[in-house]
Amino acid sequence: MKVLNAVKGSRWRTALLATVLTGALAGSAFAAVSAMTLDSNAALSPGRLHATLTGTVTCTPGTNVYLSGRVVQRDVSGYGSTGIACDGSSQRYAIDVSGGVFRAGRARADVSTYECTGEFPCTSKYVDGVIRLTR
Repeated sequence: MKVLNAVKGSRWRTALLATVLTGALAGSAFAAVSAMTLDSNAALSPGRLHATLTGTVTCTPGTNVYLSGRVVQRDVSGYGSTGIACDGSSQRYAIDVSGGVFRAGRARADVSTYECTGEFPCTSKYVDGVIRLTR
């Protein structure tokens, strides 16, 4: 505020304010995840209480991305999550999903990200599809 008061009435006040706002808005529009996939098959645990969703995520080095996964199969749905420390390359993820007894066969699945880069607001990405649960 002192800086703005110091340039009060100056032609530089508008330029300074525009620069500050541009930097603030550009930081909050930044998205760490540039690409995300969901594999078409998910492995079931021996007791079928867990399914492992896999895929890839590519994100900006130095950011941490939270991934949340869900599997829905008729009357059974399960949830799980994991985190990735991004290094800039395409990285594999595996999300252990639990919530009931799954059956081998078709299911709906989705994975979403929640990413915070130190700026507010945080951003998210989403991918979904029909997958096959296999033993």
